[in-house]
Amino acid sequence: MTADSFYSAEQLNQMLSDATIIGIVKKFYDEGVPLNEKLAKLQFQQGYSCFDFAEIFFQSLFSEVRVAENEFRIEVVVLDFNRIPEDRRNEAYQKANEIGKRCVGWGLQKQGKKLIVYYDEEMLFDMGSLAFIDELFDLYMLAREFDPQAVLIKTDRNNWPKEEEKPATEVTIKLGSKGDITIISNEGNVTRKNKIGPAEFLAVIQETFQETYGELGRKFGVKTPVLPQGTVAYKESVNNEKYAVALLVSGKKRWTAYFKDRFQVPYPNLIFFLEVESEKITNSTVVAVKDTVINRETQLFHYPFSNVYSNTKICWGTIGLGDFKIKEPRQLEMVPELFFGAENNNDLYVNKKPLRQLFEELETKEVFPIELLRPIGIDFQSYFDSFGE
Repeated sequence: MTADSFYSAEQLNQMLSDATIIGIVKKFYDEGVPLNEKLAKLQFQQGYSCFDFAEIFFQSLFSEVRVAENEFRIEVVVLDFNRIPEDRRNEAYQKANEIGKRCVGWGLQKQGKKLIVYYDEEMLFDMGSLAFIDELFDLYMLAREFDPQAVLIKTDRNNWPKEEEKPATEVTIKLGSKGDITIISNEGNVTRKNKIGPAEFLAVIQETFQETYGELGRKFGVKTPVLPQGTVAYKESVNNEKYAVALLVSGKKRWTAYFKDRFQVPYPNLIFFLEVESEKITNSTVVAVKDTVINRETQLFHYPFSNVYSNTKICWGTIGLGDFKIKEPRQLEMVPELFFGAENNNDLYVNKKPLRQLFEELETKEVFPIELLRPIGIDFQSYFDSFGE
């Protein structure tokens, strides 16, 4: 594993959350160890590194933790022999060596009068193992027995003293020209830089607000306007200048025009994606789906008739969709009906069977044959996340 290795949310949850966090709570709680609330509630997100987790983890248990980010190395002071009576130092050192002989995922070394346990990025890969937890627990109890100042000890869990306040951290937030955000924090002589996206930044602000203001932070902060019937998803830009909705229209038989002829044919279930900015519809697409219950993984299919490009954008022909003034999202209910009322021709139609022949055959059916749908190769959530971006 390299220094820039990152795990997905799923990998972290499996590797760390199931084994490590549950194991930590089980092992340490009965000993009255003050597991940091931030650690206990840690939610892993995409791009969260094992090194980040370990930093929070060790700082929740030990009083002296050195983080060398440039080396991807964490050092924990387990014993400071200056604080141990001379007649007990050899015993403490021997017990530490016994633990070190069966170590998994860490190293043991002596620096002057201090006994150091160190972890680097490759070693931290083993944090999910129960052996790691057992050995860390043994080291913790060793420090607690011989050098209590090396650990964060709360002996009476019903009356735990408050932890010492750390020096205030100075934080600077820089906004890049491309929307990127750099957070620079200075604590003592340590400077850290972290680049995040706007969505992650807003999530951090929201979490901080909730933690700081308690019940006030729990009140609803995001409200949608009255949405069109059939809405399955809604989003709006950070500056509130534009928004997008996804409207589900269930499949049924409809009258449709093919040049000057009219046919009554079944349509599949359709989802219309509409973007509105400055009270105008600026983007419109349509896809077909096999289901009427839409979730993140719902697979999308190409619209089976004409007037829709291969990239799913709707061709409106002479219909001036941009002329409609959309004062509220509820007005978007009329868009599917405008689409169904448009005349079909052979433009943008992609199918081996001529469109007229397809309409003639479909007139004899009550529901659209889903085997005729061509997959786009994308799920609903991925499509909607990128729509309008």
